[in-house]
Amino acid sequence: MEDHKIAVIASSEALPELSYQIVDHDKIAFRGYLSQDKGIYLAHAHHYLADFTSLKKSGHYRLRIGATDSDEFEIGDNLYKSLPDSVLRFFAVQRCGTTSALLHRQCHMKDASSIKGPTGTSPGIELNGGWHDAGDYVKFTLTTAYSTYLLLLAYQQFPELFDHWISFGLPAPLQEAKIGLEWLMKAHPTENRLISQVQSSLDHDIGWRLPESDPLTDTRVGWEFSSKATAGSAAAALALGSAIFSKRGDDQFAAKCLQHASQIFALTLSNALPDRENRPDSNYYDNNSSDNIALGAIELYRATNDFQYLQISKQLTDSIGAGGWISWGDVQGLAAFRLAEYYPDARENLGRALEEYRKNGEKNPYCYPFDFYPWGSSNLQSGIGILAAVYELAGGGDGYRYLAARQRDALFGANPFGISYFSGVGDRFARNFHHQVAFIKKVTLPGAIAEGPISRKEFDAASIRLENADPLLSLQSEAAVYHDDRMDYLTNEPTISGNAQAYFLLCWYAKGYHSR
Repeated sequence: MEDHKIAVIASSEALPELSYQIVDHDKIAFRGYLSQDKGIYLAHAHHYLADFTSLKKSGHYRLRIGATDSDEFEIGDNLYKSLPDSVLRFFAVQRCGTTSALLHRQCHMKDASSIKGPTGTSPGIELNGGWHDAGDYVKFTLTTAYSTYLLLLAYQQFPELFDHWISFGLPAPLQEAKIGLEWLMKAHPTENRLISQVQSSLDHDIGWRLPESDPLTDTRVGWEFSSKATAGSAAAALALGSAIFSKRGDDQFAAKCLQHASQIFALTLSNALPDRENRPDSNYYDNNSSDNIALGAIELYRATNDFQYLQISKQLTDSIGAGGWISWGDVQGLAAFRLAEYYPDARENLGRALEEYRKNGEKNPYCYPFDFYPWGSSNLQSGIGILAAVYELAGGGDGYRYLAARQRDALFGANPFGISYFSGVGDRFARNFHHQVAFIKKVTLPGAIAEGPISRKEFDAASIRLENADPLLSLQSEAAVYHDDRMDYLTNEPTISGNAQAYFLLCWYAKGYHSR
């Protein structure tokens, strides 16, 4: 209840009434005045903020201006407690192979039928398992590593959240992360090989089907086009997994993870891999490998106490600086967080990045920290929330809680479209995800989070045809469009990396670091 509480009121006309009330039914719990008009943003000409942070009594409320009431919202101490568990269920839907998936049967048992690489085609290897990346059935080493890492980091940072979430002897996030770790080890079949992907854009051309009914099952190809960026992230996840499972007493699994981590990391220091992948139809190009290598190095140092890894991470962090928001394509914030315990300059890098986002957020009523909406804008916002979280966890202070809260709240509906991007959360939430299993099964997709708005220019360039009439038509603009429509893979497709980010951020809020 100590959290920031900010509402955004968007209007096509200037409001004559600037006072507002927070009401519990018809009982007034709080009175306040709206901010000055923040002006034009996206589809509306006028925007006002209502700040009722000082209301600290738990209950269910509405914001009232004149005769108009908002949707009901809740104030309380434990509002985020159940959300990490909900978000984690999405990973169960994404499971592939014999990993006991939710909502579908075992699938893709012949991954991969062959392996294609720069030098030609080689025989297939066993790459069963892991997670489908998104609404499709492609699997990527880079996003598997990134997602696994965030699940492991959430467990390590907030272990008390998981004491009662025991399944098969492991807390829920570790049970899920182990699926990722096991698949990453399969993707590293020999010391000098690292598979980057299973399946290709052919997956998108076959039509909507359940994974167990995939007609391409017998011909799903593995691709050996890994980069130093992919290797750095994979090494980081495996090294962190090694440290965690070693502490839990599973020495055999920990040793296996560490062996793979060390060998994969060695590839980042050799000429065996390029800095970035060069496959023509990969959806994930990471142009800079320095941040990934820095993260892999600091995790190997923490797992082994080998000083050479610490030196590598420090040198790379000095050369990179602050980095951007935390995402699969920029893990420098995570590297700085993990390094800060040994190298305080790394924490200052986090602060510099956050200060830029704070300043940019002041320019619009939603505290959106950019002047453009790229593909995955909701992940951008959760990534900045994580950046603020790890800065505080690293001892940097609580000066960016407001920034983090505004990014979080945007994900739950305090955004220009007034819709929660989280499946099942809020009165109005995304329902028609670009996700084959959910559509065919006709179910609300557990734990998913939409990609969020994208610029109209990028949307139009994709030539997407919506399935249904757009109920948000009046809210669309040139700068940003969002469609709760299953055909819009740009704004309404969930991904494992986006969910992993939401998972870590919500664990921080569920633990309560934000209110200390």
